[in-house]
Amino acid sequence: MQRASTAATHSWLASVLTAEGAQVLASWPLDGGLQICLLDRVDAAHSEKVRAHFEGVYPILDWRPYMSTPASARVKELQQSVASRQRLTLGVFDEGEMVGWSFGWQLSMDSTSFYMANSCVVETHRRKGLYQAMLQRVLALSEEMGFQALTSRHLAGNNPILIAKLKAGFHIVGLELSEVHGSLVHLRYFHNPVRREAYQVRTGGERPKHPAVRSLFLEDG
Repeated sequence: MQRASTAATHSWLASVLTAEGAQVLASWPLDGGLQICLLDRVDAAHSEKVRAHFEGVYPILDWRPYMSTPASARVKELQQSVASRQRLTLGVFDEGEMVGWSFGWQLSMDSTSFYMANSCVVETHRRKGLYQAMLQRVLALSEEMGFQALTSRHLAGNNPILIAKLKAGFHIVGLELSEVHGSLVHLRYFHNPVRREAYQVRTGGERPKHPAVRSLFLEDG
C-alpha cells in the first residue's frame, strides 16, 4: 500500500500551525548557546519544519482532503470557534534554527487542563537534555497560566518519551485505539494536589486523606 502524497500528508499540522511572523515573548538560555523561546505562535517556516520531520515517519491517517466541500467548510467553522482557547508554544533554537518544539492548547471538555499536542527534538540534537528542558518549561508555564492538569497521548511503542514523562511525574490514565494515530497511551500530570491524590486513591496507590477525596465513598480501611 502506498503512502499519501507529500502534499497531502499531515495536513492536520497545517490546521494547527498556520500563523506567520511569530514573535518571541520570552527566552531562557541553555548549555551550548541554545535557547528555549516562548512564541506567540508558530510561523510558516517552523510549521514546515514540523511537517518535514514527521513526513513518511509517523503514519497518520490524513482524512481531511477527502471531505466534501460543504463538510470542509463546516470543519473550518469548528476550528475558528475554538481559536480563542489558550495556547502555549515553545521552540528550541540553535543559532536561529529551530531544533525542537512543543505546542498545545486548552482542552474544550475540561478547560482547566492543557493538552500537549506535539513535542519533539530533531535527531541531531537528541540526548542533550533538550526534551526534558522543554518539558519542565511547559510544566512551569502551564502552572503559571492556571492549568490544573496536563494531558498527552503517545504511540504505545514510544518508550523513550513515555519513560521521560513518567519520570517527570506523569501518570498513565488510559489507552486508546485511534483510527487516525494508532495505539495510544494517555498520560496526565497533576498540578492540583487533590486531583493527584484522587488518582492515586482510585488506582489503589494510597488511602484517601483529603476530605474531597474521602467523599468519593471509597473505603479507606
